[in-house]
Amino acid sequence: ANRFVAADAGPAPIDEAAAGRGFLLYHLSSCAVCHGGGAVSNGAGGPDLRESKLAMDYSSFRAVVADGAALPLGMPMFNDLSEAELRDLHAYLRQQARAAQSR
Repeated sequence: ANRFVAADAGPAPIDEAAAGRGFLLYHLSSCAVCHGGGAVSNGAGGPDLRESKLAMDYSSFRAVVADGAALPLGMPMFNDLSEAELRDLHAYLRQQARAAQSR
């Protein structure tokens, strides 16, 4: 059985307001379709982003989501998101990974 291991969200504080906006974006921008509602994959097609070291690093996260770095792996590019929206999404994922670490 696969054991869930949350990625290290890093020591930087998480802006809770940004994470709240990121929660809405995550569910309205179709992230949840592949990565699971509430950032919990539970067998969804895409990986559980709370476990993703790549998703915890902003520059790597941005390269995948906005620049299409993972297009060959089937991850679509969302180049319609603003820099602020990308930062909010990233804050949400860090928040969820940190919450999962403390469980």
